[in-house]
Amino acid sequence: MNNKFLLLALFFTTLLLSCAPKQKDFEFYIVQLNDVYEIAPINNGKNGGFARVAWLIDSLKVIGNPVYTVLAGDFLSPSFIGTIKSEELGERIYGMHVIETMNAAGVDLVTFGNHEFDIPEHSLHKRMNASSFNWTSANTKSADKRSPFGKQTRNGFEPVPDYVIQSLTSQTGQHLKLGILSVTLPFNKASYVKYEDPFESVKRVFPTVNNESDIIVFLTHLEAADDKKLAELYPSVPLIMGGHDHSNMEINTEFNKVTKADANAKSIYIHKLSYNYETKKVSVSSELKMVTDQIPSQEKTDQVVQKWLSIAHKNMERLGFENSKVITKSDSLLDGLESNVRFKQTNLGKIIANSMKFASKNADVAVLNSGSIRIDDKLIGVITLTDIFRILPYGGKVVQTTMKGSDLEKMLHIGLETNIGIGGYLQTAGVSLENNYYLINGKKLSKAKSYNVVLTDFMSSGKEANFDWIKDFTLIDVIVDPNDPKENDIRQLLINYIKSLDEKKK
Repeated sequence: MNNKFLLLALFFTTLLLSCAPKQKDFEFYIVQLNDVYEIAPINNGKNGGFARVAWLIDSLKVIGNPVYTVLAGDFLSPSFIGTIKSEELGERIYGMHVIETMNAAGVDLVTFGNHEFDIPEHSLHKRMNASSFNWTSANTKSADKRSPFGKQTRNGFEPVPDYVIQSLTSQTGQHLKLGILSVTLPFNKASYVKYEDPFESVKRVFPTVNNESDIIVFLTHLEAADDKKLAELYPSVPLIMGGHDHSNMEINTEFNKVTKADANAKSIYIHKLSYNYETKKVSVSSELKMVTDQIPSQEKTDQVVQKWLSIAHKNMERLGFENSKVITKSDSLLDGLESNVRFKQTNLGKIIANSMKFASKNADVAVLNSGSIRIDDKLIGVITLTDIFRILPYGGKVVQTTMKGSDLEKMLHIGLETNIGIGGYLQTAGVSLENNYYLINGKKLSKAKSYNVVLTDFMSSGKEANFDWIKDFTLIDVIVDPNDPKENDIRQLLINYIKSLDEKKK
């Protein structure tokens, strides 16, 4: 047995010994994931991967106590694979790859994250129908009362319940009812979703769950501050498993705890819960398990992952891209987290905006709607062509226009102030702020002067929030190579710019 497997065997043997069941205690495990957009390992294969998570789940089951796996929202979107249009189905994949992977891995229960509502409503219903796991939410409802969120099963249509009561049975025949109550933050609101206030929904549902279960846990997709508030409001709930924040954390109060794992399955939480039938007391022991290349892959899940990677790679090749090609090596973290790129300037956002300005040759300013950046992750080390597609899965042309300084000032005000927190927040090149004045390439913006501005074709269409007026400007394509149309794709512009920076370093 090599060292890797010896260490893993030792890890689970330790878990087994630490969990020797007491006569009057019911012990079980909950495996927690959240914010998983990538089904395969990331960071050049070093971190994450659903097949590795599946192996860990299977290894826990060998111990003998019940194992229940949950995902606290955000998995259907965003991802590069999800944007691919399947020629066989005649529609975009929109999370099919994640559903099939989660089915294979043995996920038991999910709640909605805000990104589940990125995709069209009819696609969401299809994905739910294809899932073998259960869904629950107390506060996210279909805006159309005639067509509630739910899934078709052998027993007919089953609406998404406000809560779940999961019956667990131990090896010795003991029974326990686990209540799970879930809520989601109303972020990036979709028109087909009716969001109830999360706290009011918990208040409404909690008494019922409390009466029907031995233990209650929360499965949430909220900001950490709201999770902590829930923990303080409901001290009898020993564990709140959250998502949305993307970085692992454990917030402990006097009576309970909030936990969040890292996004993209870079880590998972393994919670061991013990319930005493006489005292009704619950103890929770939580371990953050990093998912690395030292963990084997479960074959069944890995086969599904490889299937979808193959589909993605074939699509890239069809478009003329070599997916495994190394673009560069970054010694610093490139910040593409949605929680940052939609609120402030980040180094990754700057690099992309600079690549647009660089391609134009005569641009004064370049602006990028942050909703174009879909990776929702940080990158470091080897950056491949696949990573470029993960960063900018939608691609698209960049265009240029000329506008007066007064219009440019209006654009910057909307993009950097009005649109904070949404996809219309702008990452910029050639722009800075000093004493509440915008500087263009170091000089104070002049309202009377004309400026050359480069932007994405999506923004130029007027479809971005608060930018409908831009469609009235005269626009021209940024011509990079007249003989190769794909050169005017924002992904290729980014690659060209990165190469130019690497050349300067030589």
